Amino acid sequence: MATARRLRRTAFRGQLWAALVLPLCFVAGAVAAGGGLLLAGFVVAAIPVAGLLALAPLLGTWVGRMRSADDVPLPYAVVTVALWIVAIPVGFLLTYTQPIPVAVPVPRGYHAAEVASAVVVPAVLVLWVAQLTLALTGVRARRRAAAPTPAEA
Repeated sequence: MATARRLRRTAFRGQLWAALVLPLCFVAGAVAAGGGLLLAGFVVAAIPVAGLLALAPLLGTWVGRMRSADDVPLPYAVVTVALWIVAIPVGFLLTYTQPIPVAVPVPRGYHAAEVASAVVVPAVLVLWVAQLTLALTGVRARRRAAAPTPAEA
C-alpha cells in the first residue's frame, strides 16, 4: 500500500516536470546519437511535444478532478511513470537509426537500436493515449465503497 501511495505521489508531483524534461531528453539523446536531421526536428518540435505531454496532467486536473496526490488513481500513476521511462530513449533511438548511406559501414548496435525503436515509439504512443484516457476518467475510475445492504444495516 505504501508503494502505491509513493507511485501516486511521484506521478502527481512529476507530471508537469516530465512535460518539460522529456523533450529536453529527446534533444539530448539526438545529440548523443550524433545529431543529424532528427536533432533539428526535435529542437523545433520540443515545445509542441511538451504541450502534448502536459495535456494529460491538465485534463486530469480539470476534467478528471485529480487535484492532489490522493486523487490520482493507481492505473494513471502506473501508466504515467511507464510513459516517462519508455520515452527517455526515444531521441537517441530515432536519431541513431537514421538511414545509413550504403558506402558507410553499419555501426555496432545499429540493428538492435532499430528493433528497440520499433518497439519504443509505438509503446510511447499507446501509453500517451492510455494516459489521456485515464486522465479524463480520473477520480471516477477509482472504486468507491459500496453502500451497505439493508441486511447489513
